[in-house]
Amino acid sequence: MIKREGYLIKAGLLFFFIFLEILSGRTIFLISSFSFFTTCVLSRQPIRQGRAMKISHQTVVNRIIVVAGLLFSLSEAYAAALLPDKQQKVNQEAINPEYYQGLSPEEAYQWFRDAFSESRKSTELFVLPETEEEISKRATIFNENLQRIIKENAESVSKGESLRLGITAHADLTQEEFQNRYLTLQLPAKRPEVLPELKGLELQQRLSALPDSFDWRDKGVITSPRNQWFCGSCWAFSGTEAVESFHAIHNNMTVTALSVQQVLDCTPKQDGCKGAWPGVVMDYSKTDGICPESCYRHYYSMELSCKKQLIDKCPTHIKVGGYASVPQGDDKALQVTLLKQPVSVSMEASSFWFQFYLTGVFKASHCHTPAKIDHAMLLVGYGRDSHGEAFWLIKNNWGSWWGQKGYVKVQKDKVNTCGISSFAIYPTSI
Repeated sequence: MIKREGYLIKAGLLFFFIFLEILSGRTIFLISSFSFFTTCVLSRQPIRQGRAMKISHQTVVNRIIVVAGLLFSLSEAYAAALLPDKQQKVNQEAINPEYYQGLSPEEAYQWFRDAFSESRKSTELFVLPETEEEISKRATIFNENLQRIIKENAESVSKGESLRLGITAHADLTQEEFQNRYLTLQLPAKRPEVLPELKGLELQQRLSALPDSFDWRDKGVITSPRNQWFCGSCWAFSGTEAVESFHAIHNNMTVTALSVQQVLDCTPKQDGCKGAWPGVVMDYSKTDGICPESCYRHYYSMELSCKKQLIDKCPTHIKVGGYASVPQGDDKALQVTLLKQPVSVSMEASSFWFQFYLTGVFKASHCHTPAKIDHAMLLVGYGRDSHGEAFWLIKNNWGSWWGQKGYVKVQKDKVNTCGISSFAIYPTSI
């Protein structure tokens, strides 16, 4: 009986580490599971022994092996849990172009790989280049991008502009590769309805009471920036985040992160990582509802089969009544809507300056006219910076190491900068 209990304890600990791996998506927990399992097999002894049992020399050695395996597993798990914070600090240094000064091209690329390796390995869709030919190719692209970033920053300084560029995790991609992997937004054939409150006299009355600045982050209704990785799922993030913020505001509660993976898996007749439109997320929320992220699986950066059994077990399914549109190109109506709730916006993001945006105000001059809209994000505020430049504050889906901790400031004193008010939509009540 005692021997059986010992094996049950071992089995329980083994399944505990496997559970952590499934829950977190970190392979280190699976390694820890294997390590612990191996030590258990080697020891061939239960962890617990009866007090009356005579403890042999071999039993003591076996127990030491088991405890050592357990401590190793726990230490690896603990290190994995802390890794995101450590990696974040490394990335914050590595995004600065000056970080690579004085290095040879080969050294600079190796530093980049080291700094962003864990971030890039976190997605199943991306593997660091391993062949010498591929590494050489990526090193060349990285150093070309680095030199251009340095040049563009110098020009911004000479012009007295605030815009600065930095290194991102996709700094060894060409612009074409970057666009193909990230910018896959599909615009709708038909524009959504514009509600009466954004037309005519009623809009003019609302315009008379606009504050100089506003930021929904101060209200506790915006989740932390997430990362779509190399999956064209900007539409899923933008739509889901608009729904989760609307739900929090409408119910006067702190925001709950909703499952982007559920939207990616279960939204019907969409192309998943190949792109879609934020409006379909709101349509899906209207009919099926979106589960909290804690109920459905975490984001995998790929479209998977829809897990109905997970959805059915969720205690809540967040629904909206539908969605409406801001009048095309109407920045004033967009500002009025933003004071009610965060807005899903779509704009052009294909330029070199957006790919490597670090800080400052992103200018309309860095987009085409008319804008080639290809990316969806979440508009959360507006204001003026220390230089007096008016900006829209937008939450992106490229991780907290991109831009200003995941956010970008886009020029506001130009009408419809980069198409920001061309396809702006927001959820409506049931």
